Amino acid sequence: MLAGYTETSLVSFALFVYAVTIFLRANLARLKPKTPLEVKTLDLRSILKWSSVSPKGEYSSLESLTMRYLMVFCLIRASDWLEGPYIRAIYEQNGFNQDEIAFFYIVYNASTLVFSYIIGRIADLVGRKKICAANGFLFGLTYLLRISSDWNLVTLSCIIRGMYNVTLYTSYDGWIVAEFKAAQLSTDYFKSFYELLTNVDSFMTIGMVLSSSFFSRMYGNEFPFYMSALCATVSSFLILLLWKENIKIEEFKNGQNERFKWTKNLFLLFVADCSFLVSLYSFVFLWPKLLEEVQPGINTGLVFCTFMSALYFGSTIFKIADQALSVSPEKIKVFGYLYGVAGFCLVSMHGTLTTLIIGLLLYEVGYGIILPSMSVVRSKLFPRSHHSSLLGLKKIPPTTINIFMLYLLNDTWKTRVTFLFLGTAVVSHLSLIHI
Repeated sequence: MLAGYTETSLVSFALFVYAVTIFLRANLARLKPKTPLEVKTLDLRSILKWSSVSPKGEYSSLESLTMRYLMVFCLIRASDWLEGPYIRAIYEQNGFNQDEIAFFYIVYNASTLVFSYIIGRIADLVGRKKICAANGFLFGLTYLLRISSDWNLVTLSCIIRGMYNVTLYTSYDGWIVAEFKAAQLSTDYFKSFYELLTNVDSFMTIGMVLSSSFFSRMYGNEFPFYMSALCATVSSFLILLLWKENIKIEEFKNGQNERFKWTKNLFLLFVADCSFLVSLYSFVFLWPKLLEEVQPGINTGLVFCTFMSALYFGSTIFKIADQALSVSPEKIKVFGYLYGVAGFCLVSMHGTLTTLIIGLLLYEVGYGIILPSMSVVRSKLFPRSHHSSLLGLKKIPPTTINIFMLYLLNDTWKTRVTFLFLGTAVVSHLSLIHI
Protein backbone atom coordinates (compact mmCIF):
# COMPACT_ATOMS: atom_id res chain seq x y z
CA MET A 1 0.00 0.00 0.00
CA LEU A 2 1.19 3.50 -0.80
CA ALA A 3 0.35 6.20 1.70
CA GLY A 4 1.77 9.06 -0.33
CA TYR A 5 -1.46 10.02 -2.08
CA THR A 6 -2.57 12.70 0.32
CA GLU A 7 -5.31 15.22 -0.33
CA THR A 8 -2.64 17.84 -1.09
CA SER A 9 -1.02 15.70 -3.79
CA LEU A 10 -4.38 14.97 -5.45
CA VAL A 11 -5.34 18.64 -5.49
CA SER A 12 -1.89 19.60 -6.78
CA PHE A 13 -2.12 17.08 -9.60
CA ALA A 14 -5.60 18.29 -10.64
CA LEU A 15 -4.44 21.93 -10.64
CA PHE A 16 -1.35 21.01 -12.66
CA VAL A 17 -3.45 19.26 -15.32
CA TYR A 18 -5.81 22.24 -15.51
CA ALA A 19 -2.85 24.64 -15.83
CA VAL A 20 -1.34 22.61 -18.68
CA THR A 21 -4.71 22.34 -20.40
CA ILE A 22 -5.42 26.06 -20.13
CA PHE A 23 -1.93 26.82 -21.48
CA LEU A 24 -2.52 24.56 -24.49
CA ARG A 25 -5.87 26.18 -25.20
CA ALA A 26 -4.43 29.69 -24.87
CA ASN A 27 -1.73 28.87 -27.40
CA LEU A 28 -3.93 26.91 -29.79
CA ALA A 29 -4.20 29.88 -32.16
CA ARG A 30 -0.42 29.82 -32.66
CA LEU A 31 -0.54 26.32 -34.10
CA LYS A 32 -0.85 26.54 -37.85
CA PRO A 33 -3.78 24.44 -39.09
CA LYS A 34 -3.36 22.37 -42.22
CA THR A 35 -6.41 24.02 -43.75
CA PRO A 36 -7.86 27.44 -42.90
CA LEU A 37 -10.84 27.34 -40.60
CA GLU A 38 -13.51 29.43 -42.23
CA VAL A 39 -16.45 28.07 -40.28
CA LYS A 40 -18.25 29.60 -37.36
CA THR A 41 -17.26 28.08 -34.03
CA LEU A 42 -18.34 28.52 -30.44
CA ASP A 43 -16.66 29.80 -27.32
CA LEU A 44 -18.01 30.96 -23.98
CA ARG A 45 -17.37 34.63 -24.74
CA SER A 46 -19.54 34.50 -27.86
CA ILE A 47 -22.46 32.59 -26.38
CA LEU A 48 -22.67 34.88 -23.36
CA LYS A 49 -23.66 37.68 -25.77
CA TRP A 50 -27.03 36.07 -26.36
CA SER A 51 -30.27 37.86 -27.16
CA SER A 52 -33.94 37.07 -27.08
CA VAL A 53 -36.20 35.09 -29.36
CA SER A 54 -37.64 37.14 -32.20
CA PRO A 55 -41.42 37.78 -32.45
CA LYS A 56 -41.61 35.06 -35.13
CA GLY A 57 -40.37 32.49 -32.64
CA GLU A 58 -36.93 32.15 -34.22
CA TYR A 59 -33.71 32.54 -32.27
CA SER A 60 -31.90 35.77 -33.08
CA SER A 61 -28.49 34.06 -33.25
CA LEU A 62 -26.84 30.69 -32.88
CA GLU A 63 -25.17 31.96 -29.73
CA SER A 64 -28.62 32.72 -28.31
CA LEU A 65 -29.81 29.20 -29.10
CA THR A 66 -26.70 27.66 -27.56
CA MET A 67 -26.93 29.76 -24.42
CA ARG A 68 -30.57 28.76 -23.91
CA TYR A 69 -29.59 25.12 -24.09
CA LEU A 70 -26.58 25.54 -21.77
CA MET A 71 -28.68 27.29 -19.10
CA VAL A 72 -31.01 24.29 -18.93
CA PHE A 73 -28.18 21.77 -19.32
CA CYS A 74 -26.23 23.22 -16.40
CA LEU A 75 -29.25 23.16 -14.10
CA ILE A 76 -30.33 19.63 -14.94
CA ARG A 77 -26.76 18.32 -14.62
CA ALA A 78 -26.38 20.19 -11.34
CA SER A 79 -29.50 18.49 -10.02
CA ASP A 80 -27.99 15.13 -10.91
CA TRP A 81 -24.53 15.67 -9.43
CA LEU A 82 -25.67 17.38 -6.23
CA GLU A 83 -27.46 14.29 -4.97
CA GLY A 84 -25.26 11.66 -6.61
CA PRO A 85 -22.64 11.16 -3.86
CA TYR A 86 -25.27 10.81 -1.10
CA ILE A 87 -27.81 8.36 -2.49
CA ARG A 88 -26.45 5.37 -0.60
CA ALA A 89 -25.80 7.51 2.49
CA ILE A 90 -29.42 8.70 2.64
CA TYR A 91 -30.69 5.13 2.21
CA GLU A 92 -28.57 3.93 5.12
CA GLN A 93 -29.53 6.95 7.22
CA ASN A 94 -33.21 6.10 6.72
CA GLY A 95 -32.70 2.56 8.00
CA PHE A 96 -32.63 0.49 4.80
CA ASN A 97 -30.38 -2.58 4.86
CA GLN A 98 -27.98 -3.66 2.11
CA ASP A 99 -30.48 -6.05 0.48
CA GLU A 100 -33.08 -3.27 0.24
CA ILE A 101 -30.51 -0.86 -1.19
CA ALA A 102 -29.51 -3.48 -3.77
CA PHE A 103 -33.20 -3.87 -4.67
CA PHE A 104 -33.51 -0.11 -5.23
CA TYR A 105 -30.60 -0.24 -7.70
CA ILE A 106 -32.21 -3.18 -9.50
CA VAL A 107 -35.47 -1.23 -9.82
CA TYR A 108 -33.58 1.78 -11.18
CA ASN A 109 -31.78 -0.31 -13.81
CA ALA A 110 -34.97 -2.14 -14.74
CA SER A 111 -36.76 1.19 -15.18
CA THR A 112 -33.96 2.41 -17.43
CA LEU A 113 -34.27 -0.71 -19.57
CA VAL A 114 -38.05 -0.58 -19.86
CA PHE A 115 -38.30 3.10 -20.74
CA SER A 116 -35.14 3.55 -22.85
CA TYR A 117 -36.81 3.28 -26.24
CA ILE A 118 -40.34 4.25 -25.16
CA ILE A 119 -39.47 7.72 -23.85
CA GLY A 120 -37.16 8.45 -26.76
CA ARG A 121 -39.85 7.55 -29.27
CA ILE A 122 -42.52 9.56 -27.45
CA ALA A 123 -40.18 12.57 -27.44
CA ASP A 124 -39.63 12.23 -31.20
CA LEU A 125 -43.39 12.04 -31.79
CA VAL A 126 -44.98 14.57 -29.44
CA GLY A 127 -42.08 17.01 -28.98
CA ARG A 128 -38.82 16.99 -27.06
CA LYS A 129 -39.50 20.31 -25.35
CA LYS A 130 -42.63 18.86 -23.72
CA ILE A 131 -40.82 15.74 -22.52
CA CYS A 132 -37.83 17.69 -21.15
CA ALA A 133 -40.08 20.16 -19.32
CA ALA A 134 -42.14 17.35 -17.78
CA ASN A 135 -38.92 15.57 -16.84
CA GLY A 136 -37.65 18.45 -14.72
CA PHE A 137 -40.90 18.78 -12.75
CA LEU A 138 -41.17 15.02 -12.26
CA PHE A 139 -37.55 14.64 -11.25
CA GLY A 140 -37.87 17.47 -8.74
CA LEU A 141 -40.58 15.40 -7.04
CA THR A 142 -38.32 12.34 -7.16
CA TYR A 143 -35.68 13.97 -4.99
CA LEU A 144 -38.25 14.60 -2.28
CA LEU A 145 -39.48 10.99 -2.46
CA ARG A 146 -35.95 9.62 -2.26
CA ILE A 147 -35.26 11.04 1.20
CA SER A 148 -38.37 9.32 2.58
CA SER A 149 -38.09 6.33 4.91
CA ASP A 150 -41.13 4.70 3.29
CA TRP A 151 -40.09 1.69 1.17
CA ASN A 152 -42.88 2.18 -1.40
CA LEU A 153 -42.08 5.85 -1.98
CA VAL A 154 -38.37 5.15 -2.42
CA THR A 155 -39.17 2.36 -4.90
CA LEU A 156 -41.38 4.79 -6.84
CA SER A 157 -38.54 7.33 -6.84
CA CYS A 158 -36.20 4.70 -8.34
CA ILE A 159 -38.67 4.04 -11.17
CA ILE A 160 -38.93 7.77 -11.93
CA ARG A 161 -35.13 8.09 -11.62
CA GLY A 162 -34.73 5.53 -14.40
CA MET A 163 -37.13 7.52 -16.58
CA TYR A 164 -35.16 10.69 -15.86
CA ASN A 165 -31.89 9.04 -16.84
CA VAL A 166 -33.37 8.03 -20.19
CA THR A 167 -34.78 11.50 -20.84
CA LEU A 168 -31.51 13.19 -19.94
CA TYR A 169 -29.60 10.94 -22.31
CA THR A 170 -32.05 11.18 -25.23
CA SER A 171 -34.45 14.10 -25.36
CA TYR A 172 -32.21 17.01 -24.35
CA ASP A 173 -29.60 16.11 -26.95
CA GLY A 174 -32.35 15.37 -29.48
CA TRP A 175 -33.74 18.88 -29.05
CA ILE A 176 -30.50 20.77 -29.66
CA VAL A 177 -29.45 18.51 -32.56
CA ALA A 178 -32.82 19.08 -34.25
CA GLU A 179 -32.40 22.86 -33.86
CA PHE A 180 -28.89 22.77 -35.30
CA LYS A 181 -29.98 20.60 -38.23
CA ALA A 182 -32.92 22.91 -38.90
CA ALA A 183 -30.40 25.76 -39.14
CA GLN A 184 -28.40 23.61 -41.60
CA LEU A 185 -25.18 24.00 -39.65
CA SER A 186 -21.95 22.37 -40.77
CA THR A 187 -20.21 19.55 -38.94
CA ASP A 188 -17.64 22.04 -37.67
CA TYR A 189 -20.26 23.81 -35.57
CA PHE A 190 -21.33 20.48 -34.05
CA LYS A 191 -17.71 19.73 -33.17
CA SER A 192 -17.27 23.12 -31.53
CA PHE A 193 -20.52 22.76 -29.60
CA TYR A 194 -19.89 19.29 -28.19
CA GLU A 195 -16.31 20.12 -27.23
CA LEU A 196 -17.65 23.14 -25.33
CA LEU A 197 -20.38 21.02 -23.73
CA THR A 198 -17.82 18.48 -22.49
CA ASN A 199 -15.79 21.25 -20.84
CA VAL A 200 -18.83 22.85 -19.19
CA ASP A 201 -19.94 19.46 -17.88
CA SER A 202 -16.52 18.70 -16.36
CA PHE A 203 -16.43 22.03 -14.50
CA MET A 204 -20.06 21.66 -13.43
CA THR A 205 -19.37 18.20 -12.05
CA ILE A 206 -16.48 19.36 -9.89
CA GLY A 207 -18.42 22.37 -8.63
CA MET A 208 -21.51 20.37 -7.74
CA VAL A 209 -19.62 17.53 -6.03
CA LEU A 210 -17.73 20.02 -3.87
CA SER A 211 -20.94 21.97 -3.18
CA SER A 212 -22.86 18.86 -2.16
CA SER A 213 -20.02 17.92 0.19
CA PHE A 214 -20.22 21.38 1.79
CA PHE A 215 -24.02 21.37 2.07
CA SER A 216 -24.13 17.88 3.56
CA ARG A 217 -21.59 18.78 6.24
CA MET A 218 -23.37 22.01 7.11
CA TYR A 219 -27.03 20.99 6.89
CA GLY A 220 -27.17 17.19 6.71
CA ASN A 221 -27.42 14.61 3.94
CA GLU A 222 -30.95 15.72 2.99
CA PHE A 223 -29.98 19.25 1.94
CA PRO A 224 -28.29 18.31 -1.41
CA PHE A 225 -31.55 16.60 -2.37
CA TYR A 226 -33.53 19.80 -1.72
CA MET A 227 -31.04 21.73 -3.89
CA SER A 228 -31.37 19.10 -6.62
CA ALA A 229 -35.16 19.38 -6.57
CA LEU A 230 -34.90 23.16 -6.90
CA CYS A 231 -32.46 22.97 -9.85
CA ALA A 232 -34.60 20.40 -11.69
CA THR A 233 -37.78 22.45 -11.23
CA VAL A 234 -36.15 25.73 -12.35
CA SER A 235 -34.79 23.97 -15.45
CA SER A 236 -38.35 23.06 -16.48
CA PHE A 237 -39.54 26.66 -16.13
CA LEU A 238 -36.60 27.79 -18.29
CA ILE A 239 -37.49 25.21 -20.93
CA LEU A 240 -41.07 26.50 -21.08
CA LEU A 241 -39.87 30.10 -21.32
CA LEU A 242 -36.82 29.82 -23.58
CA TRP A 243 -37.21 26.79 -25.85
CA LYS A 244 -39.47 26.27 -28.82
CA GLU A 245 -40.76 22.93 -30.00
CA ASN A 246 -38.92 21.40 -32.94
CA ILE A 247 -40.72 18.13 -33.63
CA LYS A 248 -44.50 17.88 -33.54
CA ILE A 249 -46.92 15.07 -34.21
CA GLU A 250 -48.40 17.06 -37.12
CA GLU A 251 -45.13 16.71 -39.04
CA PHE A 252 -45.46 12.94 -38.90
CA LYS A 253 -49.11 13.02 -39.91
CA ASN A 254 -48.20 15.16 -42.93
CA GLY A 255 -45.36 12.87 -43.94
CA GLN A 256 -42.64 15.44 -43.26
CA ASN A 257 -40.50 13.17 -41.10
CA GLU A 258 -37.30 11.62 -42.39
CA ARG A 259 -37.51 8.00 -43.46
CA PHE A 260 -35.44 5.75 -41.22
CA LYS A 261 -33.65 2.59 -42.21
CA TRP A 262 -30.76 0.64 -40.78
CA THR A 263 -27.48 0.94 -42.66
CA LYS A 264 -24.13 -0.76 -42.25
CA ASN A 265 -22.54 2.41 -40.85
CA LEU A 266 -25.37 2.95 -38.37
CA PHE A 267 -25.11 -0.66 -37.16
CA LEU A 268 -21.32 -0.38 -36.71
CA LEU A 269 -21.79 2.89 -34.83
CA PHE A 270 -24.27 1.15 -32.53
CA VAL A 271 -21.87 -1.71 -31.84
CA ALA A 272 -18.96 0.66 -31.15
CA ASP A 273 -20.93 3.04 -28.92
CA CYS A 274 -22.72 0.27 -27.00
CA SER A 275 -19.41 -1.51 -26.38
CA PHE A 276 -17.87 1.68 -25.06
CA LEU A 277 -20.88 2.38 -22.84
CA VAL A 278 -20.46 -1.07 -21.28
CA SER A 279 -16.92 -0.06 -20.31
CA LEU A 280 -18.13 3.33 -19.03
CA TYR A 281 -20.84 1.87 -16.79
CA SER A 282 -18.34 -0.70 -15.51
CA PHE A 283 -15.80 2.06 -14.86
CA VAL A 284 -18.29 4.07 -12.78
CA PHE A 285 -19.04 1.02 -10.64
CA LEU A 286 -15.48 -0.29 -10.26
CA TRP A 287 -13.17 2.64 -9.59
CA PRO A 288 -14.20 3.47 -5.98
CA LYS A 289 -13.96 -0.19 -4.95
CA LEU A 290 -10.60 -0.72 -6.63
CA LEU A 291 -9.09 2.36 -5.02
CA GLU A 292 -10.48 1.47 -1.60
CA GLU A 293 -8.98 -2.01 -1.84
CA VAL A 294 -5.51 -0.65 -2.64
CA GLN A 295 -5.59 2.29 -0.21
CA PRO A 296 -8.42 2.27 2.35
CA GLY A 297 -9.68 5.70 3.30
CA ILE A 298 -8.52 7.45 0.13
CA ASN A 299 -10.50 10.62 -0.59
CA THR A 300 -12.62 9.46 -3.55
CA GLY A 301 -14.12 12.93 -3.95
CA LEU A 302 -10.72 14.45 -4.71
CA VAL A 303 -9.84 11.51 -6.95
CA PHE A 304 -13.05 12.22 -8.83
CA CYS A 305 -11.94 15.85 -9.29
CA THR A 306 -8.68 14.62 -10.84
CA PHE A 307 -10.81 12.51 -13.20
CA MET A 308 -12.63 15.64 -14.32
CA SER A 309 -9.31 17.40 -14.97
CA ALA A 310 -8.30 14.42 -17.14
CA LEU A 311 -11.65 14.65 -18.95
CA TYR A 312 -11.00 18.35 -19.64
CA PHE A 313 -7.52 17.48 -20.92
CA GLY A 314 -9.04 14.87 -23.24
CA SER A 315 -11.49 17.37 -24.71
CA THR A 316 -8.53 19.69 -25.29
CA ILE A 317 -6.79 16.94 -27.26
CA PHE A 318 -9.95 16.68 -29.36
CA LYS A 319 -9.92 20.42 -29.98
CA ILE A 320 -6.23 20.47 -30.95
CA ALA A 321 -6.61 17.48 -33.27
CA ASP A 322 -9.69 19.02 -34.87
CA GLN A 323 -8.73 22.68 -35.24
CA ALA A 324 -4.92 22.61 -35.43
CA LEU A 325 -4.33 19.27 -37.15
CA SER A 326 -7.59 18.97 -39.13
CA VAL A 327 -8.16 15.37 -38.06
CA SER A 328 -11.70 14.07 -38.61
CA PRO A 329 -13.87 13.22 -35.56
CA GLU A 330 -14.00 9.60 -36.70
CA LYS A 331 -10.20 9.29 -36.50
CA ILE A 332 -9.98 11.27 -33.26
CA LYS A 333 -12.47 8.84 -31.71
CA VAL A 334 -10.14 5.90 -32.44
CA PHE A 335 -7.38 7.59 -30.42
CA GLY A 336 -9.86 8.02 -27.56
CA TYR A 337 -10.65 4.31 -27.63
CA LEU A 338 -6.94 3.48 -27.57
CA TYR A 339 -6.47 5.66 -24.48
CA GLY A 340 -9.33 3.74 -22.86
CA VAL A 341 -7.79 0.38 -23.78
CA ALA A 342 -4.41 1.42 -22.38
CA GLY A 343 -6.08 2.63 -19.19
CA PHE A 344 -7.98 -0.59 -18.58
CA CYS A 345 -4.83 -2.61 -19.33
CA LEU A 346 -3.22 -0.95 -16.33
CA VAL A 347 -6.37 -1.28 -14.21
CA SER A 348 -6.67 -5.01 -14.95
CA MET A 349 -3.09 -5.58 -13.73
CA HIS A 350 -4.25 -4.92 -10.12
CA GLY A 351 -0.82 -3.52 -9.29
CA THR A 352 0.16 -0.57 -7.10
CA LEU A 353 -1.92 2.49 -6.40
CA THR A 354 0.25 4.45 -8.85
CA THR A 355 -0.50 2.00 -11.66
CA LEU A 356 -4.22 2.00 -10.83
CA ILE A 357 -4.59 5.79 -10.76
CA ILE A 358 -2.61 6.21 -14.00
CA GLY A 359 -4.85 3.64 -15.65
CA LEU A 360 -8.04 5.34 -14.45
CA LEU A 361 -6.77 8.75 -15.56
CA LEU A 362 -5.84 7.41 -19.01
CA TYR A 363 -9.38 6.09 -19.35
CA GLU A 364 -10.81 9.50 -18.40
CA VAL A 365 -8.56 11.23 -20.96
CA GLY A 366 -9.90 8.81 -23.56
CA TYR A 367 -13.45 9.54 -22.44
CA GLY A 368 -12.79 13.27 -22.85
CA ILE A 369 -11.68 12.61 -26.43
CA ILE A 370 -14.53 10.22 -27.22
CA LEU A 371 -17.42 12.24 -25.78
CA PRO A 372 -17.44 15.12 -28.32
CA SER A 373 -16.34 12.77 -31.12
CA MET A 374 -19.19 10.36 -30.39
CA SER A 375 -21.76 13.17 -30.42
CA VAL A 376 -20.52 14.58 -33.73
CA VAL A 377 -20.44 11.19 -35.48
CA ARG A 378 -23.94 10.23 -34.37
CA SER A 379 -25.28 13.65 -35.45
CA LYS A 380 -24.16 12.70 -38.96
CA LEU A 381 -25.82 9.28 -39.00
CA PHE A 382 -28.93 9.66 -36.84
CA PRO A 383 -31.99 11.02 -38.71
CA ARG A 384 -33.51 14.04 -36.99
CA SER A 385 -36.95 12.45 -36.64
CA HIS A 386 -35.57 9.40 -34.78
CA HIS A 387 -32.67 10.94 -32.84
CA SER A 388 -34.09 10.49 -29.33
CA SER A 389 -35.48 7.04 -30.17
CA LEU A 390 -32.09 5.75 -31.33
CA LEU A 391 -30.31 7.23 -28.31
CA GLY A 392 -32.77 5.42 -26.06
CA LEU A 393 -32.37 2.19 -28.01
CA LYS A 394 -28.59 2.47 -27.64
CA LYS A 395 -28.90 2.37 -23.83
CA ILE A 396 -30.61 -1.02 -23.72
CA PRO A 397 -27.70 -3.40 -24.59
CA PRO A 398 -25.05 -1.85 -22.30
CA THR A 399 -27.49 -1.53 -19.39
CA THR A 400 -28.54 -5.18 -19.77
CA ILE A 401 -24.95 -6.39 -20.00
CA ASN A 402 -23.89 -4.40 -16.94
CA ILE A 403 -26.75 -5.75 -14.86
CA PHE A 404 -25.50 -9.28 -15.56
CA MET A 405 -21.89 -8.22 -14.96
CA LEU A 406 -22.86 -6.57 -11.69
CA TYR A 407 -24.51 -9.64 -10.21
CA LEU A 408 -22.67 -12.55 -11.89
CA LEU A 409 -19.00 -11.52 -12.15
CA ASN A 410 -16.37 -10.63 -9.58
CA ASP A 411 -14.27 -7.49 -9.97
CA THR A 412 -11.41 -9.30 -11.73
CA TRP A 413 -13.71 -10.67 -14.41
CA LYS A 414 -15.51 -7.34 -14.71
CA THR A 415 -12.23 -5.64 -15.72
CA ARG A 416 -11.43 -8.41 -18.21
CA VAL A 417 -14.85 -8.31 -19.84
CA THR A 418 -14.71 -4.51 -19.92
CA PHE A 419 -11.36 -4.70 -21.70
CA LEU A 420 -12.92 -7.08 -24.25
CA PHE A 421 -15.76 -4.65 -24.99
CA LEU A 422 -13.29 -1.78 -25.42
CA GLY A 423 -11.48 -3.86 -28.02
CA THR A 424 -14.81 -4.52 -29.75
CA ALA A 425 -15.46 -0.77 -29.86
CA VAL A 426 -12.11 -0.13 -31.55
CA VAL A 427 -12.60 -2.84 -34.19
CA SER A 428 -16.17 -1.75 -34.94
CA HIS A 429 -15.28 1.92 -35.26
CA LEU A 430 -12.34 1.36 -37.64
CA SER A 431 -14.85 0.83 -40.46
CA LEU A 432 -16.36 4.28 -39.78
CA ILE A 433 -13.16 6.32 -40.18
CA HIS A 434 -13.97 7.46 -43.72
CA ILE A 435 -17.72 8.12 -43.47
